[in-house]
Amino acid sequence: MPNEVTAKLVSTFEHIWRNRMADVPILNPNLSVQAVGFRMTDGRWTGVLITPWFMNLLLLPADGELPASTPGDPVLVNLPGGEMPFLLANEPGIGEYAMCSLFSPVMEFADMDAAVATAEAVLALMFPATTPEETVSAEPVAMSRRRLFGFSR
Repeated sequence: MPNEVTAKLVSTFEHIWRNRMADVPILNPNLSVQAVGFRMTDGRWTGVLITPWFMNLLLLPADGELPASTPGDPVLVNLPGGEMPFLLANEPGIGEYAMCSLFSPVMEFADMDAAVATAEAVLALMFPATTPEETVSAEPVAMSRRRLFGFSR
């Protein structure tokens, strides 16, 4: 992800943290705001955003558009590792984006290293390295947060 886009994303959520979330009791004091592993997928930047109150898989428009959805209704997005439910959102500073909640709140993380390692593991599942033969013959996999974190097959 270009540095300016990453910087804008992190700056926006740091501002939210310091202002709108300042006194909210669900904040994990061991975490900060970090964008992890963003990559271009179907004209959108896709990666994980870690904050002291959530960890979300995000889609940010670049050359492509966000999936169409009614505000508040989830839309299923097919990623290389499976289909995931996203909600559309809009935040001054970054505009429209789509989010898929992975953890909220994020109290189970002892520190940023643990949170980043989890984000990287999620991204490895959602964007598995494949050979050309696997790509051609791969069947779509129905993904859910439960399946993503190993609670069901």
